[in-house]
Amino acid sequence: MPIVTLILTAVTRDSIVQVSDRRLTRSDGTLFDDNTTKAILFCGRLAIGYTGSAFIENVPTAEWLARVIAPHQDIEAGFDDAVSKLETFITSQPSPKTWRLAFVATGWGTETRAGRLNPTPFIYTVSNFLGDDGTSLQDATPSWNKRVEWLEPGFSHLLGIAGQHLTKLEKDSIDRAIRNTLKRCAAPYGLAEALGETIRIIACESSERGKCVGRGANSASLV
Repeated sequence: MPIVTLILTAVTRDSIVQVSDRRLTRSDGTLFDDNTTKAILFCGRLAIGYTGSAFIENVPTAEWLARVIAPHQDIEAGFDDAVSKLETFITSQPSPKTWRLAFVATGWGTETRAGRLNPTPFIYTVSNFLGDDGTSLQDATPSWNKRVEWLEPGFSHLLGIAGQHLTKLEKDSIDRAIRNTLKRCAAPYGLAEALGETIRIIACESSERGKCVGRGANSASLV
């Protein structure tokens, strides 16, 4: 099982919440730091979390990403620039397959080519170790997978999971919590509570998965 962070994203029509744990683990599974920042805000309108390698070019990954995408107004162009730089950097390393990375951006966006003219909630994932279905691969691949999920008409919410694997029961539990939050009109706080509680429960496990997930969390809310 890859030693990576857990990123959970809950997207609704009116609120978006992203929560990720803050644990930084060495390649052998031992704890390095439990208070690492793994999330940034882009232009005050997008939340971005990451999982995987904690430093790029000797700079904390969150800080490195913020520096790279800051000059861009469009998040897609920003990630294209980041991926180009990462490809050059990772291929120059002694063990490229160990440089697993995934970035998860969420917010509201438009897509003229697809006829999305009104701002629509989305989850945008860029990774070199997540498959098309979001499952984690043991090693990084030379190619980068870019996937956009939109909150389509007729759906109340969208749940994004990146990094550590969740069971079907855990996914169903979060889904029920999101639906109950919407019924109670308790977003975004209810969303943050549901995602944060999931991370806390997993962090309390004695399993290998639990050792990789910290109890502390980064939380970003967009309304």
